[in-house]
Amino acid sequence: MAVPTKNDYIESLRKFVKDLVAKNILLKFQVENEDDFLGLFLDMALSGLNSMPPPVASFAYANFPFCATLLHKAALECLISNDIVKSRNDLTYSDGGITVNDGPKYQYIIQVLQRIVDKEEDYWRQYLINLNIQMGWGGVSSPYANLHALTYTNIKTFLSVGF
Repeated sequence: MAVPTKNDYIESLRKFVKDLVAKNILLKFQVENEDDFLGLFLDMALSGLNSMPPPVASFAYANFPFCATLLHKAALECLISNDIVKSRNDLTYSDGGITVNDGPKYQYIIQVLQRIVDKEEDYWRQYLINLNIQMGWGGVSSPYANLHALTYTNIKTFLSVGF
């Protein structure tokens, strides 16, 4: 399996948010987000996840352990950015009792994705805590480590004594 690069993540993010030329009929078959913007959203997501406490490790695109978490967080950044643009250009049209307003769609999608990202951030935080514990295992000595001249890691010796 190849090591993922930032460009691989950009391509995956574009597919995830379905910002494809063939799907953007109202945009005259143009992409809504250029690659540099998708890269910015990915950088923001990666930075946010790397700065989440506890600060035990710093991940890059090549070694990020949960690709979906990074993509979901970047998609949320993308939708928030697109919603900012939409809110500036929001227009409600009404004629003959028919009202057209496409603004609230982004808010609904952002709320749904925010719930997903919140859950994944909880998993991510737990992963960092577990990583922190694993990195500290065996590195701090304890005076209780050799009770009765038995090390707490040697379970066979402990069981053979038969307390």
